[in-house]
Amino acid sequence: MNWLISANASVYDHYSSFMKNGYIDWHQTAKYSIGDTVYIYCTKPVQMIRYKAVVTAINMPFDEITDDKEFWKDIEQYEKTKKDKYCRLVLVNEIYNEGLSLTLLLENGLACAPQGPQKVSLRLNEYIVQVLNENENVFLESSANEYGEGRRQLKQHIVRERNPMLVQAAKKKFKQEHGGRLFCEICGFDFFSTYGDIGEDYIEVHHIKPISKMKEGEKTKIEDVAVICSNCHKIIHRKKPCLTVEQVKRIVKKHRKKG
Repeated sequence: MNWLISANASVYDHYSSFMKNGYIDWHQTAKYSIGDTVYIYCTKPVQMIRYKAVVTAINMPFDEITDDKEFWKDIEQYEKTKKDKYCRLVLVNEIYNEGLSLTLLLENGLACAPQGPQKVSLRLNEYIVQVLNENENVFLESSANEYGEGRRQLKQHIVRERNPMLVQAAKKKFKQEHGGRLFCEICGFDFFSTYGDIGEDYIEVHHIKPISKMKEGEKTKIEDVAVICSNCHKIIHRKKPCLTVEQVKRIVKKHRKKG
């Protein structure tokens, strides 16, 4: 079963919660089943489906969930829901795609702006799946506006996103193997030693097999990713097909010798 639910950023910080834990223990107000897909629509000012998640647990009491009080902006609402049941929504993809805006959802099978949980109709589900499949790894430029000091462009990057749980697991394993340090496997850059507290625990995770070539639901092992800095990550993707981690390592080694 596929569901559509709404998320209000003035009540709860969904983004930060997903990025920290990889899931949210959500107040359960529908008859979900384990394995159901849940699309999460963000209300004003976003008005767009922003997350795809899967249900991995249902009917959990408050004392069995991850206490996420730090992400609640409406503490009164947080207290009210303690007596209810929860379901666990594990993040599959973070999405940014104008094709999933409220206007286009209404044109393709959505009856009204999402409020409570609702089952996704066949027509709407086909549209959502089509949009996600057709717009992976597309870089769009739109809404160019001119200002006194030059032109500003809104750029929207539409990708199949990395699973945050994999990212956290890869970083944790790397730190365990390197004395608690987190640095680029290619060039050795360490964000914490360079930027201090603001750079602590920051690094990017690169899929050795491009995500765009994976089938939906395909599993990735920690060994299938590399922990690298932002610069090396960009260099890897400057060529089509992408350079490998080893190729970029050789490039760095060669040019450091020249220096």
